[in-house]
Amino acid sequence: MVLALGMNGLLLVAPATRRLLADRGVEAHITRAEEAVKLYNRLREEGPWEA
Repeated sequence: MVLALGMNGLLLVAPATRRLLADRGVEAHITRAEEAVKLYNRLREEGPWEA
């Protein structure tokens, strides 16, 4: 999962959200928007995807 912190990195991901994802085994990439877009596109190309 790719989560963006906005262009200036001012948005936050709540600690409870981070814990929930970790507890469920979800790999979360949390970064600024520009890097998030690049990362998302790279991961999409690599696949395979799980539903």
